[in-house]
Amino acid sequence: MAGNIVVMLMVGVVIPGVSLCIVCVVIWMKDQAKKWRRDAFGHEVIFIGVTQIATDLVPLMWKLVGKYGKELQIRTFGVDGAYFASLTAWLWNFAIRHALRRGVQVEYVLGQEEMDPKAKKSLSKLAGWSSSKGYSLRVYVLRSKPSASEACLKEMRTRHPTLFTAPRNVRAMWLEGKHKEGGTYAYNVRYVSPQAMSGKWEKEFVRQSDRLAAVIRASDEPFAPSVA
Repeated sequence: MAGNIVVMLMVGVVIPGVSLCIVCVVIWMKDQAKKWRRDAFGHEVIFIGVTQIATDLVPLMWKLVGKYGKELQIRTFGVDGAYFASLTAWLWNFAIRHALRRGVQVEYVLGQEEMDPKAKKSLSKLAGWSSSKGYSLRVYVLRSKPSASEACLKEMRTRHPTLFTAPRNVRAMWLEGKHKEGGTYAYNVRYVSPQAMSGKWEKEFVRQSDRLAAVIRASDEPFAPSVA
């Protein structure tokens, strides 16, 4: 009798549950494959309604790193580094390490000193690892808020720009429409490839670049690396 109950439970609960998990994994893998097939060098601006950087920015960044290698520079802004404490932080971390191994210069700008302890530990370890390998990673922390940068910060806390540059005026940009503080989801994102970078997007790139530079100038010493 007890054996029959176990079998019934297996058939009625466990097997459907496993099947559902398999279906979810297949759907997720198909979605990821679609994102990795995106053209990082297309002539059209890519619009993404809802995303996380690990699932949409990383595939595009990976292709830029593959093409330009050590000639590429990446400058990105994060308010409090919350993404380093998220479930997909491993993929973002892995992508940055991959870029650094290829000789890419990476500048990570934080808009405030207060951080989630888990995120701070993860970012500190990344900085320590990069320093020990002699790679080019600089993490800036804005510890003061001078009036000259307040307008810049207000916009950047929402837009979280990531800018890519390489010689011969190569430019690409990831620009978010909205990103809640402490959250890992971004909304109404535009990715502008080097081939699509013209007109208003060229002006927007320069504008975002100037704002990032202003925040870096207002930052104190770079983030202290750790191997702990």
